[in-house]
Amino acid sequence: MECIRFLRQGALDTLREKIKENLSWYRGNDSDPICILDDYGEMSKSVDETCFDTLNANATEDDDQKNVLAIHAAFGNLSLQQATEERIWVYATHVLAKQYVAKRWSKIPEDSEDPKADDKAVQYILKHYFVFGTRGLVRDNAVARLWWMGHLASRCRDYDLKDTLGILLRDSDVRANLIERSSISMSQEMFNGVIRVLGKSLKDSDDPAIYKRINFREFMKTLNRKGGRIMLNMVEPKQLDAILDSIVEKITSSTT
Repeated sequence: MECIRFLRQGALDTLREKIKENLSWYRGNDSDPICILDDYGEMSKSVDETCFDTLNANATEDDDQKNVLAIHAAFGNLSLQQATEERIWVYATHVLAKQYVAKRWSKIPEDSEDPKADDKAVQYILKHYFVFGTRGLVRDNAVARLWWMGHLASRCRDYDLKDTLGILLRDSDVRANLIERSSISMSQEMFNGVIRVLGKSLKDSDDPAIYKRINFREFMKTLNRKGGRIMLNMVEPKQLDAILDSIVEKITSSTT
């Protein structure tokens, strides 16, 4: 176990400012390390750095599930405040998980005939190597997204972590719509309720209608509208399930 490392703020600012100068490194054409990455601090909390050697860059459900489990276990003792700290995740993407990130997020624009290729590359790197806001944490940063998926899934009372991730990661559009809506993902009762609905649908069918993109998006829109009229996060679980089931029934019956 090693102490959790983080980039010092000045180093982080410099690293962000000099992305274009370091494009060759990000594109894998320069093996020399970026010197500024040596300017880091350490927390009293520890992380099992061996987890980074187990990460699989394939974008399959099973691989993502294993990646989430590995990162969640390795950084399991982070507080929520610490887990929002960009300096931890930027150090992880550039040093600890460098090989995984380079393979998983390898589509860095590179076209000598496109005068804007470098600018597009900078934006791509900012998105996956750095952190911008809540969406950057839970969706875009290559390592932070794994921890946050694990954290959100770990709060589910009805399934264990692995089963919850199986429900959540089965479809990328479902995962994105659920996790990126902070009003639902950050409400434990609402998140649990949606996971229960999805879990029940998988018991009834190998290809449940609610997982279809158009249906799930309509489900989330309806849920948001109802949430504006009723404090759904305060409703008893059984009552919440009845409300969610009725929404699912209405949406899926009208599209079958």
